[in-house]
Amino acid sequence: MRRQNFVYKQNIKNHLFRKKKTMTEYRKAFGSRAMHNSASGGTQPLDEYFLKLYCDFHMQLSFPSSAKMTAGNAVQRLVDLSLGLTFDKKEPIEFDEAKQIVEREYSFYKPRTFDDNKDAEEHQEIRQHIHSTAVQAHKGLKEYFGKQKFTGEKKEFFDVDDIDVPTMYLIDYRSKKKMIDLKTSWSIRNPIKKDGTRTWRIPKPVKEPSTSQVCQQSVYWKATGLTPALLFCTADGYEIATPETTDKLSEESLEHHYNVVKQRWLVIQNIMKKSFNFDEALQFVSPDLERIKSYQGNDFVKIAKNIWRI
Repeated sequence: MRRQNFVYKQNIKNHLFRKKKTMTEYRKAFGSRAMHNSASGGTQPLDEYFLKLYCDFHMQLSFPSSAKMTAGNAVQRLVDLSLGLTFDKKEPIEFDEAKQIVEREYSFYKPRTFDDNKDAEEHQEIRQHIHSTAVQAHKGLKEYFGKQKFTGEKKEFFDVDDIDVPTMYLIDYRSKKKMIDLKTSWSIRNPIKKDGTRTWRIPKPVKEPSTSQVCQQSVYWKATGLTPALLFCTADGYEIATPETTDKLSEESLEHHYNVVKQRWLVIQNIMKKSFNFDEALQFVSPDLERIKSYQGNDFVKIAKNIWRI
């Protein structure tokens, strides 16, 4: 009888595995990135979502980064190295040594070429503030976690009802009881002077999360059950946003924004199920070429025109 029960349970397990595999078979036509969802995929415009999938799958081509995004990653890298939270450096290293490593890595960034040299200018301006911004981030983490031990970024997955694939999430820092994401803001251009020169100013730290940031936190909240928080840093200071400081992180707000994200995942899922390939999927989506040009440049506009046959 025990043997029969074991065989029965194993058959059920195999059936469910085969069923799940069949349920996600349609996504293979869209590449490996389509085999999971993410918070960013739940807030990204549909045309950019499918364009990004297409470029990754058919062209092994990624969307361009920016000086600000690269600098934000550099700050997190510097903090993580100094705390021993990186995969390549398990033990904390001196802040100055970590600074040298990060500055060398940041120097490899090649600025965008499609925005009238703005990204190149920001690249040069921002680099001098990476260290001081990381110092503020370090202070903010110390204030938030206190004596609690916390870990760095780690790729994790969770299942969502009615969604065929798992959802991936990356929380910047978390302990057993708390979590927080790091967000950075950088120098802003002042108006050009009469002599043709320009100066920059460092903004005050943000206090309120954006809609996309709340959507992101709502996914982390659903995945972990932990109360979300955001650490906003500039070179001159930091602010910590929590449910106590902003209604945007209340449970009611998080539930609402999570439902918005889930609805977008369902839309993507339905498009893929009805399509089975990019040509058919793109018929359900209209590209915004001006926005693509603004964020990704003319090269990606050409790709978009080609795959949408414009």
